[in-house]
Amino acid sequence: MHNSIMQNFEFIYFFMEENTDNSLVSPFDYKKEDLNKIEKILQRNLQQVIPLEKTPPNIITPWWGELKNLEFEKKINSKITSTLLGLELGNDFTPSHTHIISSLEELKRLKLPFSQRQFIKRSPFHSSGKGSSLLTENNVNDPIKEDVIITPLLNKKFEIGCCVNEQDHLSFHLAHYPHFTFMGGTVYRDDEELFRSLGLSFKDHFNAMEKIISFYRSLGYKGRLNIDSLYYEEEGKIKPYYLMEVNARRSMGLFLQTLKKLIPPHKKKGDLILTPLLLADDHLIKLSPDLPKQSKKTYFKTGN
Repeated sequence: MHNSIMQNFEFIYFFMEENTDNSLVSPFDYKKEDLNKIEKILQRNLQQVIPLEKTPPNIITPWWGELKNLEFEKKINSKITSTLLGLELGNDFTPSHTHIISSLEELKRLKLPFSQRQFIKRSPFHSSGKGSSLLTENNVNDPIKEDVIITPLLNKKFEIGCCVNEQDHLSFHLAHYPHFTFMGGTVYRDDEELFRSLGLSFKDHFNAMEKIISFYRSLGYKGRLNIDSLYYEEEGKIKPYYLMEVNARRSMGLFLQTLKKLIPPHKKKGDLILTPLLLADDHLIKLSPDLPKQSKKTYFKTGN
C-alpha cells in the first residue's frame, strides 16, 4: 500500500479488526492520546501497535487482502472479470457501449461516437477511483499498454456499495466518488431504508447481487466480496449499472459498515466524511489520529 494512503487510512484497522490477539505492525508513531480517543469511540481496548523496524518480516501477515494465491486473487479482483460477467448478464449489469480492448487498433475499430457521448477508460486493477480517465478525441491515440475497459460516461445519480461476508450476508451503503475519488459515504441502520430514501428497489438490487455472488462462488472463492453498483439517468429514467466492479478483499465500504454501531438508537444513518480540513462541529466524531504529512482527516456524523 502506498505510504500516503497508509498515513491517511491505516487507523481503520482498529475499527475493522476486533481480534485483540492480533497486533498492528506500523511504520508510524501513534500518540497515546489518539489511541485513547479511538478506544473511547469503540468502547473497547485496541490492539497493540508494534514498530515495523522491530518486527521480523516472516511474522507479518497481510491484512487488507490475503495475498496467498496471487494469480487467482488477480483474476477475481480484475475489472475484466466483472465486466465480462456484466456483459453476459445484460444491460442492467453493464451499460451498452461497454468494450474490453487490448490495443490502440481495437480502440480505433470501435469508432466511438464522441459527438454523441463521452467515454471513460478504466484500468483492470486500480481502486478508489484511481486508474479511470476521460477518453476524448484529444487522447484517443494515446498508447494502450494493457487490457482496458471502455464505458460511456454516465449521468451518475447514486453509487451503491454491497459488502458480502463469508456467510453471504449482504449489507449496503451509499458511496461518494466526486471526480472518481472516494470521499466518504452514507450508511443506514436499516439497509432497506437506504433504498427507500433514494426511491430505488431494494428487492431488485438484492436479487442482482445474488446473481453476481453466485458467479464468484462458482469460481471457488469463499471470502468477502465488495460489489460496486451505479444508478444513472438516461432519457428521463433512472437505470441500474449493477456490476461496475467487484473487490475480493477488505474495503472502505466494509469500514463504513463497521461504523453502523456508532449510530445512536434514535438516529437512522451516519455519514463518513473525508476532508483535508480540520472541522469543528459538535455533531462530528473525529475518527482519524493525527500523523505527520497526513492529507485527509476522517469524520463520522450521525443524522435523522
